[in-house]
Amino acid sequence: MSFRLHLLIPDKSGTRVLLLENGSRWMLPFLSGEDWARVEGAQSWARDRFGLDIAVLRCVFVEHDDAVHESGDAFLFAELLGGEAPLSGSWCDEETVSVRLRDEPDREATERWFTEAREGRPAALQPWEYPGWYAGARGWIETTLPGVTDVEQFSTWPVSSILRAQTGAGRYYFKAAPTHFRHEAAMTKMLAERFPDMIPAPVAIDDEQGWLLTADFGDELASGKGASVGDGAVDALVALQRRSAVDVDALLEAGCADRRVAALATQIGELVGDGAAWLSSEVLVQLRSAWPRFVDLCEEAATSPVPDTLVHGDFHGENVALRGGRYFIFDWTDACVAHPFFDMAVMLRNAEGAQDPSLHHRWRDRCLYGWRDVVDHEEGIGWFQRMEPLAAMHQAISYRWLLSSLDPSERWQFGSALQDWVIRALRAPAMSA
Repeated sequence: MSFRLHLLIPDKSGTRVLLLENGSRWMLPFLSGEDWARVEGAQSWARDRFGLDIAVLRCVFVEHDDAVHESGDAFLFAELLGGEAPLSGSWCDEETVSVRLRDEPDREATERWFTEAREGRPAALQPWEYPGWYAGARGWIETTLPGVTDVEQFSTWPVSSILRAQTGAGRYYFKAAPTHFRHEAAMTKMLAERFPDMIPAPVAIDDEQGWLLTADFGDELASGKGASVGDGAVDALVALQRRSAVDVDALLEAGCADRRVAALATQIGELVGDGAAWLSSEVLVQLRSAWPRFVDLCEEAATSPVPDTLVHGDFHGENVALRGGRYFIFDWTDACVAHPFFDMAVMLRNAEGAQDPSLHHRWRDRCLYGWRDVVDHEEGIGWFQRMEPLAAMHQAISYRWLLSSLDPSERWQFGSALQDWVIRALRAPAMSA
């Protein structure tokens, strides 16, 4: 992936923005990045290039490059933390910007910024997307950790803000969860206490603000490491689920969401009711027609010999770290109690896009092997097939809750994910069985 990250940096008065002159062309400053949400390096770049201390607030839109997958131009609003006169470029007011800027995306970004400066920002942004938040988060990190030498932004988007802190004793990561997922910090702490060998323990949390601070548990993730590493990740997940199956009541009492099939049936019904807000008319008609089948599948699933247990909710290789030959599962935003087969949905969907088409069945069978004392392989395949559309709807419901919690101006960042999962559910073989 490769993006150009265009930064809209205001001056301290909030009435001017920074423009660069390149020959006869004026433009917003930009740097290269791996992903539009990955703002790692933006602060040091602005400091070195312009002598300005900034924090990135949010991405307002992305112009994708149709010729190259996962690339393009991202336009991000920033906050000026320190510095007066830039080492290069000029502070320009709205009138000057309207004259100097000719590139349409740059003009659109700056016009949106000046409009917000006059009329106010959207009301339902995440806390870190407003000026002033970064300084408070940094202060909490520096108070919590002894010997902090540097704090920098790592990534930011509506689902999380991640900062990286360096100390004499090593590196730490700070994560802020959105209002909808504010329980993640306390949930991670609780799960790490129960399963310290599989879930990285927080160094500190602020439950009220949804802040989580952990020691660096390594840069080696399971994603892209090949089939055998994927096998190990699936084995780790199933082992954790087997251990937690006996703790379902305690997990629910501790705050894990109840997303067992009885609840799922109700939630699918709610999506049928308000689907016009999220789905195309064609897909909504199909969902309404399929609603009785989903109810039947939920009733069947309630009789599964495989018990409900802890479900991660977004399990894939980028949420699994390898350290010392062991697998650690992190990012418990969507932690809940549900059927364990639901947790394979994202990983198996991702496997379909891999070069090795056998990965889908390989990892499905790996999951079933972990439950071999509960259900034999052939029967397990039957249950897995019946669970497939429900697992996809589980994901669709997660997106419905997430999108409902976001400011409408930011929902574009999740594309058609909700509808894609509904279509996946509708197309599953079990829907026509």
